[in-house]
Amino acid sequence: MKKFNVTFIKILLLLLLIVLGLFIPLLSNFSKEVANIEPTFSYMRIPMLILCVSVVLSAMSAIGFGLLALRKYGSGEVFKLKTVRYLQGSSLSFFVGVLIQILIIIYTEINVSGSITNLYVLFGVIIFSLGNQIFKLIADVVSKGIEIKVDNDLTI
Repeated sequence: MKKFNVTFIKILLLLLLIVLGLFIPLLSNFSKEVANIEPTFSYMRIPMLILCVSVVLSAMSAIGFGLLALRKYGSGEVFKLKTVRYLQGSSLSFFVGVLIQILIIIYTEINVSGSITNLYVLFGVIIFSLGNQIFKLIADVVSKGIEIKVDNDLTI
């Protein structure tokens, strides 16, 4: 059953990576359409596009690190230092995504005061912060498990 669950989650994460990868060209098309609809904000197109693509890339990075950690879990190597590093990498990717989204909020607020976009981005900040904290917690638990395992291996 464990192998099925790991395989199922891997497939879902790979599908999510593909969907996010296909989402990047859509962002470019969407930014062009918004610039055509509202030409007064067309100067914001490229900086916002770069920031939005960076958020998507940080999410893809977090998922990639999660896949690597899941691979270690599937092979029975949960309490290894590499697993902790992969989990910390996923946490750090989410944190970078939070920072980029805060930059989006600041940039949007400076140029378009009271934009509804900031509400949506704030929701993304909350989601990414949750991901950051969850992966940081799991990495800490696995790290403590490694310490306990080393202590028990030395005493036996």
